[in-house]
Amino acid sequence: MYELRIASDYPNSYWFEYQHPDISGSAFSQCKSIETNEGYFFKLKSKVSDKALLAYDFYYSDGPIFISPRLASLISCHDIFRTDVQLIDATVSVNETQHQGYKIINILREVSCIDMEASESQPILSYLPHGPRKFSKIVFKENVIEDFSMARCSEYKSCIIISNEFKEFLSKNNVKGIDFADPIY
Repeated sequence: MYELRIASDYPNSYWFEYQHPDISGSAFSQCKSIETNEGYFFKLKSKVSDKALLAYDFYYSDGPIFISPRLASLISCHDIFRTDVQLIDATVSVNETQHQGYKIINILREVSCIDMEASESQPILSYLPHGPRKFSKIVFKENVIEDFSMARCSEYKSCIIISNEFKEFLSKNNVKGIDFADPIY
């Protein structure tokens, strides 16, 4: 298993603004299906090269992550990967031009995978010592059985993990916009 991270070369000017009046960006970290017929919209305020930006497959925003039409098509062809995520239609606005076919990745699986004894963390809020935590070092459990392709760590919902098989799939298809952090055991 690997931690999915933003690519080290992902430019700051490529961060999108998430726009949806009824569903907050944090709703996508709850590992629950989201039911809506309304559109989701991402806008890039910076003026950038369309060609360079649209070459990426993973995109980041102040809300949920979303993927390119190319990666959405690749994932949709493999049922094993689709069972762990919900792909939700999104429109992307770059340089005042709207692009269709993008998908929000809503991760539905949650896996207990962080070794809390070996990891280093502290409570985000001092008055909630057992509440949400901020991690400075993450160590994964050794005995996690990989029966998922993509999941959120139940101990730290911001941490997205992927299976060895899914990593190989993404690498083989030259997916751009992500890095894989080797697990620390």
